[in-house]
Amino acid sequence: LDTPAALPDRWMGLRPYEAIIWSSDQVSLSLAQENAMLEWLRRGGHLVVILPQAGNPWELGRGEDGPLGSILPIERPTTASVPIGDLLAGMMKNPRTSDIEENLPVQVLRSGTRDVIPAADGWVSTWALPGVGTIAAKRSVGHGQLTLLGVDAGAPRLRSVALARTAAGSP
Repeated sequence: LDTPAALPDRWMGLRPYEAIIWSSDQVSLSLAQENAMLEWLRRGGHLVVILPQAGNPWELGRGEDGPLGSILPIERPTTASVPIGDLLAGMMKNPRTSDIEENLPVQVLRSGTRDVIPAADGWVSTWALPGVGTIAAKRSVGHGQLTLLGVDAGAPRLRSVALARTAAGSP
């Protein structure tokens, strides 16, 4: 599926996919596409939503009125500035991050003061950074799973630093 517009409007059209990673900042689902996605999830699909560095394309905080609002958090995450080295340490083996001084914005789903993903709704933290909070979480949807990633893994600067570390051959 190259674009959100190409998403089928029946769950059977999604059956060939075990997982869908949604990294686009474009989220415009018709009611039929949304229902197809929900049914696909209930039948065992896995949707990974990568939240962008800025903006709110999933309209988190709008509840049922946002795309997939019945299964997404009802609150909007907070944003924190996190060292790229801390992010790479959770994404790569031996990233050699001591020389990286840049920060990237991430979406924080759970912290000491705020919980956008309550455990009572089935959310489980899958990646937490000390002093920041949970930046990735998952929950069951029927037989499937929904994962939220608060790190824009496709962010140009994060990718370029990660690729440079890979090309240099981490020890």
